[in-house]
Amino acid sequence: MQFFNFHNDQTFHFFNWVMDGGAVDASAMVAKALACPGNEDDQHMGRESAIAAHAKLRGWLIDLVETMTGFELDKPSGIGTPANGGPEAFTRPLLHDAVRKIHFDAVAEALMRINGKWVEANSPSGTE
Repeated sequence: MQFFNFHNDQTFHFFNWVMDGGAVDASAMVAKALACPGNEDDQHMGRESAIAAHAKLRGWLIDLVETMTGFELDKPSGIGTPANGGPEAFTRPLLHDAVRKIHFDAVAEALMRINGKWVEANSPSGTE
């Protein structure tokens, strides 16, 4: 996305993978997050729905990465601990640290923007 602040290379790389990697149907994910009962014609309700959808997307994106990598993103990466055990003891903490730097809020917002579902009054990722 042109002129969108992804904050870092890890976040931009993840966004590109979600959009073009083929493993995720980003449009369907946004539609599913927005699917909720209620009157969407009301502006206030639309904003609330967008906030709720953003939170759902963020959670699903975190779950996706944790499932793929086996990392718990709320846990320390392990950098600085003894690296006994061969190459994986070196590479896994580095990969975990890189994955922890993904700004899932920004990716969720970008997905909603691309699908025309972002409400400008709410900017959780600070990208405005």
